[in-house]
Amino acid sequence: MCNEVERVQYFIPKWKDKSVQELFPGLYVKPEFQYQNVFPEHCMICKRALRDYEMWPPGRCPRSMCEDCYQRKIVGVINERCIISGDLLPKYKTDAQFLNPRDVENNIADGQARDYYTLLACKVVGLDMSFVKNDVQTLLPVSTGNYHENYDAINADYQVVTQHPPRCVHKPSLPSSRLLEDISHARVPVGRKIKHILKIKKTW
Repeated sequence: MCNEVERVQYFIPKWKDKSVQELFPGLYVKPEFQYQNVFPEHCMICKRALRDYEMWPPGRCPRSMCEDCYQRKIVGVINERCIISGDLLPKYKTDAQFLNPRDVENNIADGQARDYYTLLACKVVGLDMSFVKNDVQTLLPVSTGNYHENYDAINADYQVVTQHPPRCVHKPSLPSSRLLEDISHARVPVGRKIKHILKIKKTW
């Protein structure tokens, strides 16, 4: 799992004194992920207050979701759409969710949505966000859950002009060959619990 607090350090010089709308032009987000609707020390999904040990577990990456939301929205389902924007995820992302269901990054579209998630995650864990212009009147367009025709072009331009940090390298714990065979023949509808297939442990 990527450490968003470390990742954001690459962006702070470029993001300084810009509003969210200036930083992510053309990005559509679900209402619960509007920057103004995400609060420090609260789960970014259900908005429940988080305790320090939930956000900063010893020896692990900071966390911006409560355990319940993490299990329901990330670990326990195969998401075919980006959890931030609602846009369809490429096949390599959904395949990666089978192999590494605990990695939030596999549930988010690359480009603007991925970087926007970094911004939100850092806000949740209490990072000093004064580098972002405080414009409470500025909202990103709300996602309807449908793929936006111009998103590919906008995101392509965004990736060209943005120098991204080195991609987080993950070493997923691959299932056994027997389990891979079971997964390849399994037909799992979107949103259905897959814990019985992947035998996921409850701990992160």
